[in-house]
Amino acid sequence: MQFIGNLSAVKAMESYCKKENWGNLTFSGPKGVGKFTSAKALACKLVNCSETQLATHPDVYLCDGKEMKVEDITTLLNFSMLMPEKSFKKIVIIDNSNELSEIIQNKLLKVVEEGNTTTFFFVAHQKLLETIESRTFSIVFSKLTASEMEQYFNSIEEIPTLPICMLQGSIGRYNELKEDAVLADTVLCLKSTLENLKNKSELFQVFHVLKEKDKEEFFSSNKKNIDLIIAFLKEVFFNLYMKKKQLHVNAIINNLEALDSVYSLQESASIYKKLQQHYLSCKDARYSKNDFFILIAYMVL
Repeated sequence: MQFIGNLSAVKAMESYCKKENWGNLTFSGPKGVGKFTSAKALACKLVNCSETQLATHPDVYLCDGKEMKVEDITTLLNFSMLMPEKSFKKIVIIDNSNELSEIIQNKLLKVVEEGNTTTFFFVAHQKLLETIESRTFSIVFSKLTASEMEQYFNSIEEIPTLPICMLQGSIGRYNELKEDAVLADTVLCLKSTLENLKNKSELFQVFHVLKEKDKEEFFSSNKKNIDLIIAFLKEVFFNLYMKKKQLHVNAIINNLEALDSVYSLQESASIYKKLQQHYLSCKDARYSKNDFFILIAYMVL
């Protein structure tokens, strides 16, 4: 399997394969960067099977932490206590293991401690209980860079339907969003507006923030992806600032000249900073339509 990015994680897995005694592992990092794919690839290497054979391999147990219940621990314990049929050890891969309740994690701890013929792979994008993590070696994954994302799309010969800056270094996030026609149309509309902007007030219109009960009110329609919208705007204004400083520009929109004539160097730097602040805060569930209105007002006034 070809891996893109996360070279330190790949090296850690290569080193792990050389060990005679397979210890428990935690694959940690953001969503959609290849943790579960890597866990399965490593398991295939260790039990000597293909990915298609993995799900039916007698020495491999695959499960999803989102669906796991307390009663499943008994099944898992029975599996872990049996001797392996074909391999040196058995392997349990728990995807989304951070979704396991604290009760299940505590019950699972007993299985991890007693199943000496079984190795556990925990795939998580948030912390597990310290008692679990203390019994594993952590392989840490990070977001892919823009160039690594481009490398991925080149490798599958696909042109992304969304700007790479919106994907947050996550292939998984892109796969979730690439069929989202509403988001794609929203981005096209934003790009067209920014490429042809004649004055700042036009932004009020495209974001539908002037009417209290606007049926097309932007924030409500795009709330689940508002972080991506802000990420896109952040990149646009960063490029505008770079252009004004006569530095290298990544062409995220086709025409920066319209924005260049509307915003000054100081304004572009200030708006970029404000967008960065909102990008961090919008990940909080308390981020509201009023917060977004304040952001747009800052960009316009």
